[in-house]
Amino acid sequence: MKDKHVLLVDDEEEIVVFMRNFLKRFKIASTSVTSGEEALKVYDPETMGFIFLDLHMDGIDGFTVFQTLKARNPEIKVIIIAGSNDKESMEKAKEMGALDYITKPIDLSDFKKKIDKYILGKNE
Repeated sequence: MKDKHVLLVDDEEEIVVFMRNFLKRFKIASTSVTSGEEALKVYDPETMGFIFLDLHMDGIDGFTVFQTLKARNPEIKVIIIAGSNDKESMEKAKEMGALDYITKPIDLSDFKKKIDKYILGKNE
């Protein structure tokens, strides 16, 4: 199911592994990459309905990835991963069309709320 396949993009390997393992608990398929370049290569609008995207990465940053993928698929659903004190970047991402954001370090209950709301379609 398209909306239930998630692309995880963060340059910190342990974060994508953590998110991938957590999504498995809910039987949500995911693909994880650790760079913007990889995200642009693996993103498939036919199978991936959702992206958790880190904004600050070496090489191609999250803003560029978001813009590029949004050009390929205007219906793209993105939740931003950002540092907890990065309000300016979060606002810019929301203006670009991001659904929401989560902050690092990732809080399990917040991550679960985002999964429930956006991926599983459960209301709080």
